Amino acid sequence: MQFQKSLVEKYLNNECTKDEAEIVLVWLQTAEGEAYLKKRMEEDLQNVAENHGFLLEVPDSKASLERILKASPSPGAAPRAGKGNLKRIWWAAAACVTLILAVVVVVWPSEAFVRHQTAFGEKKAITLPDGSKITLNGNSSIRHTESFGQGKKREVWMEGEGYFSVIHTRENTPFIVHIEDDLNVMVLGTEFNLSARKNKTRVVLNTGKIRINMKQGQETKKIDMSPGELVEFDNSNAYFIKKAVNSDNYSSWKENKLIFDNTSFSEIAEILNHTFGLSVMVEDDGMLEQRINGTVPNDDIEKLLQGLALLLDARVERKEGLVVFTQI
Repeated sequence: MQFQKSLVEKYLNNECTKDEAEIVLVWLQTAEGEAYLKKRMEEDLQNVAENHGFLLEVPDSKASLERILKASPSPGAAPRAGKGNLKRIWWAAAACVTLILAVVVVVWPSEAFVRHQTAFGEKKAITLPDGSKITLNGNSSIRHTESFGQGKKREVWMEGEGYFSVIHTRENTPFIVHIEDDLNVMVLGTEFNLSARKNKTRVVLNTGKIRINMKQGQETKKIDMSPGELVEFDNSNAYFIKKAVNSDNYSSWKENKLIFDNTSFSEIAEILNHTFGLSVMVEDDGMLEQRINGTVPNDDIEKLLQGLALLLDARVERKEGLVVFTQI
């Protein structure tokens, strides 16, 4: 099972259960967790370096983790009781970054970030200082510096899904959306839908023109997009697809509806999981391959589930966070 990096952010916001917190701690000891922590450290240091014009070298995250996690349970050991212990260990890991930055902050104060986040099933409209607008879908977040728009570029960092309506400035100031896995989207003024979930990243352009920059080793691949095009990456960026689509279908969630056009139920199950926090079960795996055409409301979860059941010719039963579909 692939680890959900959103659990780390959830834990930092003190929203994890004890079991989830233990999962985060164990994952930090894996190669992937170590790489993620190093990347977070690099991002924080780079932000400070860019704001204040100096260079910093990121320390060895592996050595730091080994020191920090000596007191933590190994993956096979019984975890210590109490969420407090786990939280102290995680914040000790975060303190590695803080300690590095502390030396810099004495002379160059680090700039704070403004963060916007949505819960499962929630939508939020955001207006940035430059007038650009972002609508966040459920279980999504975006952040930017307090001085956003005052420099040579406008930058935001996003996880989840959002619809962007970017203002074009007289100075042609680039607008850059940073995504996981060394991807970013650069625009001047346009509208597009961006989904950056755990298993794939998808960009659909409605109007204007954008460029996707994808780092591959020491090189950066540039992918230019025109209106009505979709570009989708797998979770490792090993490959991508580019094709023509009806862009309005992919941003229909903003209008409180979901439009399906030959959409597999497995993809819909991912939407239910990522956006609404629901786990989907089917009695027959063949249902996941079933293709659906139609429109359902997404502002009421019960109406959404009943609409899907009607399109699938199935029965649906919801048990808290679990939804079971049974073919009729």
